[in-house]
Amino acid sequence: MIQIRHVRALVWLSCVLSGSALAHAKPVSVYAGTIGNEPVELVLIHDHQRDAISGHLFDQGTGRYLTLEETPHEEGDKLLINLMSNPRMPGAALLLPGLQTAQGNIDGQHLDLQSRHVQALELKRVGYFPTDVRESYDGVLLQPYADGDFVFRVHARRASGVHGGKVSRIDVTRRDGSPVQVLEELDLVFFGSETLHFADFDGDGIIDFRVTPRLRRQSDNALISGNFRYYLYRHDQAGYRRHTALEALAAQGPLRVAPNGVISLRPDKGVDYRAGTIEWRHYRFTAADTLELERTSQEHF
Repeated sequence: MIQIRHVRALVWLSCVLSGSALAHAKPVSVYAGTIGNEPVELVLIHDHQRDAISGHLFDQGTGRYLTLEETPHEEGDKLLINLMSNPRMPGAALLLPGLQTAQGNIDGQHLDLQSRHVQALELKRVGYFPTDVRESYDGVLLQPYADGDFVFRVHARRASGVHGGKVSRIDVTRRDGSPVQVLEELDLVFFGSETLHFADFDGDGIIDFRVTPRLRRQSDNALISGNFRYYLYRHDQAGYRRHTALEALAAQGPLRVAPNGVISLRPDKGVDYRAGTIEWRHYRFTAADTLELERTSQEHF
């Protein structure tokens, strides 16, 4: 069984948003190349409001997936950014030349912070997801999930002048690159590296995910975001399938996910401000497609 070390604790119901709210907030650059002789994939997230860069590095040879520590950075300056081998301690660092948001190629260095061994870093930009509505994009973006056996990528595109990108496909592979599943003919909101939100919803030890669909508002035909859709791994089908029972539950209010497969619902009408109480309903998966109410509880505030 694939072990899950980190599970996102809270999963919130999406609000109905329109226009620019559908757009991802930060430009994202995707690079492919090598560190020494090892193939890697680098995702850089540019935060111009904070003058910082963060991101992720995927080592295609070993299947390792590392987070880049958010680091102050001015456009055009050299960059020294840590690779976090665990949540608190960097194991290596990337030394990059004067970096521009729209830069094509990167020739830098990879420094092992323990051995002090330095390797050449050679990368070519293979994807760019700008936030400027005047620019279009069409590419594939890695989704940051470091644990488990699977790697997730989304195919997103946006035409110039359009608010918000569309995700039409999700590719799931194993860490050695072998294919697991392709989910196609989708119409989902693109939120950059946060398009997929991961959690082990049913407690089976294999990661699941949720996404946000794009819908058309009947009153003015505007694009809006809909309620979350949930994709859970099905052992009997060796792939991910939508879980409509969980979606129906989430439509009633915010969900809280426990690692043992218990889903707790706080109904939208379950808050009594006079009494200072919050109602919770706790559900458990009794079968792959079935959620049953196990108990109720109250929380005081």
